[in-house]
Amino acid sequence: MKKTLLLIAFLLVTQFVSAQFDFLDPYRKATIVFKDGIEKTGEAKFISGDRIKFKETEKSKAVKLNYETVDKIIISQTTYQYRTIKRKRKPNLFEIVRDGKLTVFSFTRDMPGSHSPGNSNMNFGESFEFFYVARKGETQLTDLELDRLSAKRFHKAATVYFKDCPLLVEKINTKEFKRDNFLEIADFYNNNCQ
Repeated sequence: MKKTLLLIAFLLVTQFVSAQFDFLDPYRKATIVFKDGIEKTGEAKFISGDRIKFKETEKSKAVKLNYETVDKIIISQTTYQYRTIKRKRKPNLFEIVRDGKLTVFSFTRDMPGSHSPGNSNMNFGESFEFFYVARKGETQLTDLELDRLSAKRFHKAATVYFKDCPLLVEKINTKEFKRDNFLEIADFYNNNCQ
């Protein structure tokens, strides 16, 4: 009986540590696009919010990569790109949610008991998803949600940011589009604005 309880405790601790620290996060097929334009295909996994491990073959030695050399990574048909938010210094790895004239990026902030982006291990914490935008040619991301509790601040920031598309500004002003309609706003901009 003691051995059984010990085994169960060991398995629970192993699962908890695995979920917390991603030790058992599997490598996935990936394409790495480096800043110099070179692409490499192999296997990758996330090891923190801004770093990845990459190896060209299953048996090759893994290399740690980050924003200094990598532009983007494609894992399981999902593209992640290193970008900087306005008024921030260090780039983070963002998922590209919509791509077009206006690209929407998301960043998931996990609270304790959580996992890195793309990790399929169990998550006992809580996740919060934040959206950012950039027009073609913009090097930094804009956070239109600014104060996530204030609809007025979103309204003001969005009408200023989208001033190049009067039809969209009108829909924001008439509250046809609100901050909860982030992806619909991007789709509208990409389909109806210059």
